[in-house]
Amino acid sequence: MIRVSDVRFRHAAAGPEVLRGVDFAIAPGEVVALLGPNGCGKTTLMRCVSGQWRPTAGQVTVAGHAVANQPARRRALMVASVAQDHEMSFDYDVFEVVLMGRTAHVGAFSAPGRRDRQAAEEALAQVGVSALAARRFAELSGGERQMVMVARALAQAAPVLLLDEPTSHLDLRNQLLVLQTVRAIAAQRGLTVLMSLHDPNLALAFADRVLMLADGGVHADGPAPQVVTAANLATVFGVEAEVVELAGRHAVVARRAI
Repeated sequence: MIRVSDVRFRHAAAGPEVLRGVDFAIAPGEVVALLGPNGCGKTTLMRCVSGQWRPTAGQVTVAGHAVANQPARRRALMVASVAQDHEMSFDYDVFEVVLMGRTAHVGAFSAPGRRDRQAAEEALAQVGVSALAARRFAELSGGERQMVMVARALAQAAPVLLLDEPTSHLDLRNQLLVLQTVRAIAAQRGLTVLMSLHDPNLALAFADRVLMLADGGVHADGPAPQVVTAANLATVFGVEAEVVELAGRHAVVARRAI
């Protein structure tokens, strides 16, 4: 479980607060989408949850342990992250990239063993990209790279999965494929998932809950259809929109910026 307790953050002691008293919890198996306009604090919050940045005040815990107080290796056993962009310093093949997810499980002067290689193979299979194992990572399409990075995060075997704009730069099919995969794996493994998104329609389709941020704080938190409303879209995003029901699902039809 992730527990974010009254988290505040500022980049400098005299600087403005980027996060202002953010408070929420996410249970195992729950998929939560983080929505909000550019500059509202989504990436900052994700970095605080991952332990990359320490909150100015408040605390983030995973299974009761304060993430920011843990050494890097211990954090990697608690939280796995998938970033927006993936650049490799060397020309690794896909299997090597996924095997890197096992780094926290391997001793400082040891090489990955049979169990680590098996975990990488299982992660590739679960994401459905085993056929890419021998390909060079640099040769893959954007959608293929994103799926490989999800596999690497799964190989890490952490109970919490963070995805920062996982559909960024992807076409429609790959957006759906990545989020379908994440949703299915979260249910199978009981993962706690927090993902930041730009598109409220994707949040409506794939998230159990939505956290909507505005000005560094939580403007709304609840089941996706209760948070992604015309009123909240107008207040938080400055968009006149209608939320309609189509084929049993809710969808946002944006009219104009206001």
